Formats: sequence, structure tokens, C-alpha cells
Amino acid sequence: MDPSKYHLSDFLEDDSFRKWASEVPSAEFDQWQKHFAASPDIQKKMLEARQLIRDLKEVQALPADRELEEKIWRSVQPGRSRFRILSLRRMAASVAILAGLGLGYYLYTQPARKEEGLSREIAEVNDSEQVRTVVLSDGTQVELSAGSRIYYGESFNQADRRVILEGEAFFDVARNPEKPFLVISNGLVTRVLGTSFTVSSNEKEVSVSVKTGRVEVISQENYEHLKDTDKRSSATLVLKPNQMAVFSKKEASLTRSLVADPLIVNPSALPATLSFDNTPAAEVFERLANAYNIEIIYDPDTFSQCRLTVSLEDEQLFEKLEVICKTFNAEYRLSDAKILIEGKGCKF
Repeated sequence: MDPSKYHLSDFLEDDSFRKWASEVPSAEFDQWQKHFAASPDIQKKMLEARQLIRDLKEVQALPADRELEEKIWRSVQPGRSRFRILSLRRMAASVAILAGLGLGYYLYTQPARKEEGLSREIAEVNDSEQVRTVVLSDGTQVELSAGSRIYYGESFNQADRRVILEGEAFFDVARNPEKPFLVISNGLVTRVLGTSFTVSSNEKEVSVSVKTGRVEVISQENYEHLKDTDKRSSATLVLKPNQMAVFSKKEASLTRSLVADPLIVNPSALPATLSFDNTPAAEVFERLANAYNIEIIYDPDTFSQCRLTVSLEDEQLFEKLEVICKTFNAEYRLSDAKILIEGKGCKF
């Protein structure tokens, strides 16, 4: 087996390669991984063949397509027995089916990808029930959730770093200030230099939640039309750790809030720093804000006489706030990723 001498048809007829392309364990799987890493030329050939195999697999999963395929197969090979499912002859019949169904148009002109103009796009698909990790050529790691996929062009990490996401994925982006990383998903553009965040999309909305670093989000319409940097910045939301944005396609609205379960992001904020002993309210709120990197707004005069004695080391942030507010005769609410504390305060 010398893949450097393979043509596309050779890859398609190689049973061990088809297993590798479909991520099916085999004795030759690791060997194909080594071939893939050997040189850009071999990698390019393997990616093209893998993409064709995956696209055809999707088509053949559709009942209507299977029925039509049977008819075409019988007309192409009358009286002959069928052999390996992805043999070259079967592949030719399948290509004919794709042409008849116009699936090539479907695969390569879906609105989001067409608008982005990704030439000779490459797809990474997770059709399993487990999270699948994909490492892009720039070192970025993408954890694709079940049923999700990303697309990117052959020029990825050359002119820019741009991917299109369908579904949900966690991105740990390799830092490169010269080439911002863009994720386009269902009408929303997420722009970063190097950070980690999650993008989740469905037909109605897209959400972006930040784990580390700084993320910019803007509607795709504004991103495309507002070419001027200053104008584009005015339509952009900047997200920090523990913040999230939700884009509603129907209302074309982009809002910012806190994630459902904020985590401590300040390395110096050990759990012990959230153990209080007759601590003034101002210090309580300062420690909390510093630990979670969240702005807490309150009236210092109203809560000047409030003190707190309690250990809040293991509770989730909002549980901590419930305890504090009950002690301080107050309530909290969220506004644009900020926490507002309101109430009567303490009377002694």
C-alpha cells in the first residue's frame, strides 16, 4: 500500500481506507493516520476521497435515494450481482444518482456556506453519539457534539481562519493575532484571536458562551454589510468568561447575559476566599466579583451595615447569591451580564 501513488479511484476501492474515512476501527487505521500526516499532497488526496465517501454515505441513508439507486444500478449493471458497496462501479452509479437528485447543489450551496464562498470545502462530521475531537491545521481543537459538523475551505489558515458550524461545538482556538478565527453559524459570526468558547445553534437561535479569553459576536448580516471597522464595532457584542450571547434569527436580536452556571475564573480566588466571618457587604461583593470576573452593582450606603458570616465554598454562584441576599434583606437580578443587588439592607 503506497498512497502516494494512489488515484482517487484507488482510495475509493481500498476497503481499509473506507474504514478509516468512516472512522471504523481496523488493523490498518493507525497506518492510514501516519499516511495522512506524511505530506500535504497525500493529505489533500485523502481528504478529497474521505469527503466523497462521507457525502455518499449520507445520500445512501435516505430511503428515497436507495430506491432510486436500485433502479439506476439495475440499468447500469443488468443481470450482474452487486459487490462491495463502495466499489468504483458502485461509486459511478452513486455519482449519477447525485447528479439526478441535484444533491451536489444541496451539499455545496446551502445558504451559509454559499455566502461564505468556501472553495473546495472540507467537512468534519460527527455522526456518532459521542463528542468527536477535530484538530485543525492551525492547532485549534474542536469538540463536535453528536450530530454536528463544521466546514472549512482548502485555504484555511492561509488567508484567514474561517469555519462554518452546524449544531454545537466547543472551540479551543490556537492564538494568532494576525489571523482572527471566525465561526459562522446560522446567521451569527463569532470572532476570536485565541480563546475557548462554545457555539450552539438550531433553527431559531444561536448561543455563544465563553470559557476563557475574549470573544466578539455580530450578526452575519451586519458583518457583511458594515465593512468599516468602527461601524462594525458598534454592532458587535464583546463577551468575557462566564458571559454568553443569544442571537434570535426571527427577531434579528443579539442579547448578552451570564451563562447558566458561572465558574470561578480567577486563579487566585481559592474557595477559601469565599468563606466569610463577619465580613462587610462591600468586601463580600468584591470577593465574589473578583472570583467570577462578573460586575456586581449595588448601593454601598444601603448595605453599609450588612455583614456576613458563612462558608460559601462549594455552592454554585446563584446559590451563593441566594444566601447573601437572604442575609442582607435583598434580591438580585441579571442585566446585560451584570448582577444587580437591590433591597432594604440591614438595620441594627
